[in-house]
Amino acid sequence: MNVQIQLDEHHINSLVAQLVHDKLQELAVPRVLSLDIKDIKRITGINSNITLQKILSDPRILQHQFRLGEGGPRHWNARGFEEAYEEVMNDFKVMY
Repeated sequence: MNVQIQLDEHHINSLVAQLVHDKLQELAVPRVLSLDIKDIKRITGINSNITLQKILSDPRILQHQFRLGEGGPRHWNARGFEEAYEEVMNDFKVMY
C-alpha cells in the first residue's frame, strides 16, 4: 500500500506560521512564579492573621516557602502553594 500526500507551499507555510504563533502565545502569557504574603491574602481572601498563620504553618505549605535573602520576606512557589492550599482546604472541609 502506497500513500501519497501532496501539500502545497502555501499550506505548509500556514501550518508553520500557526505553530509559531501558538508557541509565542504560550510564552507571552505572564506566569506568576512566586507569591508574597500580600498575594496570598488577596488570593485566599483570609483576613484573620491567626487562620492565615495556621494555614501557612502547615508542612504541605511550608515545603513551598522560601526567602530571597537571609532574613528577607517569605515567598512561596506559586504552583506548589496552589496545590498544597487546595489539599489543606479539603482537609478543613472534612474536619468541619
